[in-house]
Amino acid sequence: LRVDILITGNPEYNSDYDFWERGARYYSAYGSEEVDRSLLRFQAKHRCFQPFVLVCKHWKKLDDHPCQISSFFVELLCMHIMRRSDASSIPALFREFLQWFADGNDAVKNPNPYHQGHIRLSERVARRTCDHAQQTMRKLHAYLRPGNAYSCPACGLHRFLDAAGAIQHLESG
Repeated sequence: LRVDILITGNPEYNSDYDFWERGARYYSAYGSEEVDRSLLRFQAKHRCFQPFVLVCKHWKKLDDHPCQISSFFVELLCMHIMRRSDASSIPALFREFLQWFADGNDAVKNPNPYHQGHIRLSERVARRTCDHAQQTMRKLHAYLRPGNAYSCPACGLHRFLDAAGAIQHLESG
């Protein structure tokens, strides 16, 4: 059994090490706690964030060939969309989420300071997700129209009155 072990320690104590040129990616685990905190802060400020993320995760499971997109990718994309959007309803945000994939986008910025750059979907997954998004937009066009704030945008069938109802619907399957 061959194993490579890299012990990095706290990056703040390794300033004399040629850290930024050679070793920043090895510290990505060190930065993940800060990323988690930033997602939680964002969720606390934006009451639609959690239901929006749940709708998007629910949607990715509705495909006949489930999309191999990590939950982390979905959360980052939802945060990105909410930051740049004026939309305030879950269906409107979900419409933008689908459009992002339908437009052929495949990468979202990684907020981890020790693993900068973008998290990118593989070409196969990006192509499959684009197709799934386009099919969903055609199928659920009526449910995703502006002004429809109460239908589940992922399945179009159930109705809910607020974010708590959306979460209950989505968590029940």
